Amino acid sequence: MLRLQIICLLICLALPIALRSQAVSPDSLLKQCKATDSLEFALKVAQEAAEVFLEKNQPDSWAEAHICACRKLADRRKFEEAAIWMGKASATLPKLSNKASARFFMWYGYALSNSGQYQKATGVYEKAREEYTKAGPKSPDMAQFVIKPLANAYTRLGDYERSAYLLEEAMNISKTAGRNDLAALFYSDYGVAKVALGQAGEAINAYHAGLALEGVSPSTQVLLEINLGSSLTTKGEFVAARRVLESALKAEDTLLRAGALLGLGDLFARQKKHLEAEKYYLRTIRLYQKFYSSPYRREIGKVYCALSETFTEAGNTEKALGYAQQALQCVIPGFQDKDPRKNPLAEQYYQENTISEALSAKGNAWRKSYARTRNVADLREAVVCYDAALAMETYMLRTYDLESSQLSRLDYQYALVESALETAWQLYQVEGNLIWLEKAFEFAEKSRATLLQAGMQEASARSDLAISHEYTRRENYLKQQITEAEQELLELQQEELPEGDPAVIKAKGQLLRLRDSLSSFVRDLEKAFPDYYRLKYASLLAAPADIQALLAPDQALLEYFAGENALFIFVISRDKVDMRRVELPEGFSLEASVDSLRRGIYEYPLAPSGSDAKSRGIGWYKQLYLRHARQLYTLLWEPVAGLLPRRVLISPDGFLGYLPFEALLTKDASPETGYENMSYLIQNHIISYQYSGTLFLSFSQRRPSLAPAFALIAAPSYAGVANPENVTRGSLGPLPYSKDEAQFVRNYTSAQLRQGSDATRNDFMERAARYRLLHFTGHGIMNERNPRFSYLAFTAPGDSAAQGHLYLADLYRLQLDADMVVLSACETGIGKLYRGEGISSVARGFIQAGARSVITTLWSVNDKSSAELMNRFYELLAQGLSKDEALQQARLSVITRQAKSPFYWAGFVAVGDMGPVAFPNPWALWIWVAAGVVAVAGGAFLISRRERERRRRRG
Repeated sequence: MLRLQIICLLICLALPIALRSQAVSPDSLLKQCKATDSLEFALKVAQEAAEVFLEKNQPDSWAEAHICACRKLADRRKFEEAAIWMGKASATLPKLSNKASARFFMWYGYALSNSGQYQKATGVYEKAREEYTKAGPKSPDMAQFVIKPLANAYTRLGDYERSAYLLEEAMNISKTAGRNDLAALFYSDYGVAKVALGQAGEAINAYHAGLALEGVSPSTQVLLEINLGSSLTTKGEFVAARRVLESALKAEDTLLRAGALLGLGDLFARQKKHLEAEKYYLRTIRLYQKFYSSPYRREIGKVYCALSETFTEAGNTEKALGYAQQALQCVIPGFQDKDPRKNPLAEQYYQENTISEALSAKGNAWRKSYARTRNVADLREAVVCYDAALAMETYMLRTYDLESSQLSRLDYQYALVESALETAWQLYQVEGNLIWLEKAFEFAEKSRATLLQAGMQEASARSDLAISHEYTRRENYLKQQITEAEQELLELQQEELPEGDPAVIKAKGQLLRLRDSLSSFVRDLEKAFPDYYRLKYASLLAAPADIQALLAPDQALLEYFAGENALFIFVISRDKVDMRRVELPEGFSLEASVDSLRRGIYEYPLAPSGSDAKSRGIGWYKQLYLRHARQLYTLLWEPVAGLLPRRVLISPDGFLGYLPFEALLTKDASPETGYENMSYLIQNHIISYQYSGTLFLSFSQRRPSLAPAFALIAAPSYAGVANPENVTRGSLGPLPYSKDEAQFVRNYTSAQLRQGSDATRNDFMERAARYRLLHFTGHGIMNERNPRFSYLAFTAPGDSAAQGHLYLADLYRLQLDADMVVLSACETGIGKLYRGEGISSVARGFIQAGARSVITTLWSVNDKSSAELMNRFYELLAQGLSKDEALQQARLSVITRQAKSPFYWAGFVAVGDMGPVAFPNPWALWIWVAAGVVAVAGGAFLISRRERERRRRRG
């Protein structure tokens, strides 16, 4: 009886579902959803259809029902509601086919993007891209509806490099399929990304390429013309830009007209026609508000930022502040305070570069207001705004995966730092309060070696948390694959193949896929190890007091910030913190002066016979050196000379990173003066270099090396014939004195020597982590086009010399525990300069890999003099001198004993921790052996004595 009741109950429960399934066709519900004009009814039937499809085990149709609802909401511009709808559906996502899954995530991404949730949209679109790729060959639809909006989302977030890579992929897919109109759209977006990267020339080429395609629709042509006009404005070609933009105003499309109006506003702003610019900007805002049916959009916020900067320049700071405040209100939900002295709360910020731009615009307006009112409170408000803007920049930087995108953001940030520094300096001058000097130093620290510091923190976090070997192995594999893909692409580009060449397209696609894989891996790692994420992104900026606590009484940190119009110089000694602002002379170029000094030192010795340099003669170059060595001393050192003790740690900035400060002249000299009689800065000061004050703090707090072995020397061999007296370590020819140098170093260190065929790249990479001191004597080659491929040349094990190249990119996979690395090779301390980050070099790669200090070079050094200098350097190190003093004394010996020019001694510089090297005690081994012998003998004696005593008792 009970069994019968249970059966009846189950039938009763199942009957309504069966009847419902028969009475209502889910397909008919879906048709009703698509056909109805009632949003409420459409959502209701879509939900019902989805439930029935799920009951019938038709997951792909379930997805279509949700997509139908999303589209209905999007048609009415209810994008936030659409995103919420799709978000709820994704929480219970059934198993879908790849194609259905791709469509579902595509529409979800569309809703997120149009509701301004770009960070979330990128993840969703990436999922759609992944599913489309699994479903079959890449199609124009995938390019249009997934890759293009994904790239645009990255552009919105400021990740322009990734956006450009994606858009190139979309371009190639469309052109291959013969969809020229679509390809032209991608050219347009690609140009926008290139403009953001500061590559206006490439952007203009892209716009022209898009316009040259056949079959491009009128609306797409107008879009390309608008972007072309904006790029022409950037280049200062105002007449041509205005002609193109005014022609685009005839477009019927609302967004296209808005784009043309915005371009004209920018044009008049650049021409300082502020009222004309305002008129066009306000017309742009009205069209945006009409199109989006809302005043709260980032597009509108950016126009308000432009209005704010326009009126700051015009001197109408009240209007400027009002517009900047409106910009913040457009992008921060819940912030509607009209008082410009009020800023959003920190917890209201999110990844949106308009927030940083609006805060920066407010800071500029407050600073301009002070110039008019002399109200010190305005300067304080400016510092608050700049501080918040830089905090926002730091937050955004952490969300970028590609180094190129991070570098682009740091370049933008540099101008913001300069404005912040100027403001803090003004407050310090007005109030004399040290708090403003400390704030200025904090701002300066935010503009240097940010990515290097992050890389070192990441390595430290991995070490502290003992990340499993499997994670490390996977990451190293991906990084190696990326390096190889980058190298393949670089070789193709050096062949000057066109961007549309199939081999270039394939190489870029492979590189993009590998970078995506690494980004996904890093995100997974950060989720798996929350403490790793925390340590990796910990804010560790050094304050002046932190640095003072670590300085010796005869030591000071000298830090520079090179602005557009002035130099800021910080001096931090044991008992004092000071700052100077030095106005740059009108028409003076710091870059040109540093370059001239360097040329005066090395261009003649390195020039081949019969060249223009040789025809000018050594005297011409000597005069060039003398002029700029004195000029730069007067500008860089003299203003703070009275504050500096004997030992100086220099943290240079910008092009100063290429300058050997030791070779500056403290007194005038004539061309007839012998080099041994000149007054060099090195004679008065022991100088070393730091990437930043924060990294000096980091080096000082590191534990001593725990590597089991002391020293490793790598001395590769090279084929060919060379002149022993005039060879440099950058020509890949034989180095006659390299072997002598290796033997000199070995005499002092008892190092493991790997030379000739034993000194291979792979051998070095396998051994390096086990040594406290690494010495390389050989060739170094700088690659200025792509610094990741600057390299040290080891002995090539095969037919290809490239098999012996240890690239900068390879160093990022090493985990060293070295107290010192000596790079006795050419140009290991220089490379491409990135504003706001510094110089990318092989030496910097060793620092990031874990080295506490590096002895490196600023140009192609002479083989013979390098060997002699290194011999003396190690002799002094072995006597217990610190690294910086040993290098100073070694270089002075070249000046006094050999009367040689700075070319032969000033190229070597010391970076990082300058403590003395702890040489192993040569007697230590014998002491331990003797102790062991005594212990063994003593033990044997005791055993023998006990045995005799035992026998005596028995007897």
